[in-house]
Amino acid sequence: KYNLALVRYFNVLDHEYLARDIHDAIELRLSIADTYLQLFNFTLAERYLDQAKNLVNYTQIKPLKARTLLLTASLALQQEQTSNALNNARKALSIGQDLSDNFILLQSYRVLSAAYEQNGDFIESLNALKKFSILNASQQRRLNEINEDVLKQQKDIIERSLHYKGLEEELKIAQQEFRKFQNTAFGLFIITVILVLFVLRRGYVIDKLKGEVKALRLDLYTHARSGLQNLRLLNKKLQNSL
Repeated sequence: KYNLALVRYFNVLDHEYLARDIHDAIELRLSIADTYLQLFNFTLAERYLDQAKNLVNYTQIKPLKARTLLLTASLALQQEQTSNALNNARKALSIGQDLSDNFILLQSYRVLSAAYEQNGDFIESLNALKKFSILNASQQRRLNEINEDVLKQQKDIIERSLHYKGLEEELKIAQQEFRKFQNTAFGLFIITVILVLFVLRRGYVIDKLKGEVKALRLDLYTHARSGLQNLRLLNKKLQNSL
């Protein structure tokens, strides 16, 4: 994994001329130095660490300066340069306290504990380890609280999403029912229109037939020229009645 990390770091380093952020340039060299330190290649670790130091001294970025000091202290520990490790770790601790940076403080106490142990100051090593443990436990509690808050938020989001999903299902059902109602209402409207047209047509036909019957009655029982009742048909009707 360290070798793979180095390959990626050097790929970035080959294209570094495209980058304009000196912060990234320092971070890259510190990462390479840290990786070589994990591989116990102290020569290459020191080379890239020196490059990072030169850039940090030029920029005076405190978090990166603290990381540079901690890497220097760790390298000094591996080379059994205890006094150098203690000096750099104390400087990093001072920066961490000024910035209230828990990460820098944790790493400083860790390196200090190892340096004191290497120097034979076991009480100081234990004190540094205690401070590391207290700060780490405090940070862990905060992380747990943050995780709990995140879980609660996720739970609320899931519950709301399920609620919204339920509402969406209800909306879909309501829309389907509404479409059914629309179709039924439209069908009833068409039937009503047909019935109205049928009634109007029937009324028209009845009126027409009434007119024809009335006309026939006038033709049969009224004399065409005089306008008097048709006596022949009247006599015929009387005979039938008799």
